[in-house]
Amino acid sequence: MNPQPRAAPIHDITTDTANPPAFEVLDDTRAGARNTLEYGGVEVADQQATAYPDIAPLETGLSTDAAFERALQVAGEMGWEIVATDPTRHRFEATARTSVFYFADDIVVSVTPAENGSRVDMRGVSRVGRSDQGVNAARIRTFQQQFHKE
Repeated sequence: MNPQPRAAPIHDITTDTANPPAFEVLDDTRAGARNTLEYGGVEVADQQATAYPDIAPLETGLSTDAAFERALQVAGEMGWEIVATDPTRHRFEATARTSVFYFADDIVVSVTPAENGSRVDMRGVSRVGRSDQGVNAARIRTFQQQFHKE
């Protein structure tokens, strides 16, 4: 019997490793967090590409305004606590909690114009530990699946 593969030893997952969405509000509120919100760069991006090659930006035919509203709706449906919204810049920050131990993970979502609609990028960072055990990648996948439902 093969053992379950271990999760990548990273806790910061993003749909855009070249230009990850930056935290602006939550970065100032994480005094008790052991992990910083500064992105780990090429090393983390390479680990993510190996562990989660399917994590990519969400492309949608919706306008940036409509995609931003849909993203907020999905975040609410997923039970995230919306901490800050910036409708003008089409971005928001939120906190989600794991179901078992109720660990806090911080999330930033940014919507930008694209050729045929808009692009939704997001980033999830766990507040504790060196590895999030795949939780943030799973959360991004679920968010993207829910975004397309309706």
